[in-house]
Amino acid sequence: MQSAGAAVAWQVDAHKVPLLSQLIVNWSLTTVSYPLLAILVMLAVKDDQNGEEPSINPASMDNNSKPV
Repeated sequence: MQSAGAAVAWQVDAHKVPLLSQLIVNWSLTTVSYPLLAILVMLAVKDDQNGEEPSINPASMDNNSKPV
């Protein structure tokens, strides 16, 4: 996001856009992005383990293997 802002910042300055207008647009975009981020997290992040730690069975390990 920062790179996209840097890519257009020079053009905004070239058109002599007032600083207050730039600030209002930046805060508006930030305010809109947070609820969208929350929706994305709720829809995309899944909890597969249901809070349980994976169990390690010492009998299934030998000296050179990793836990199963």
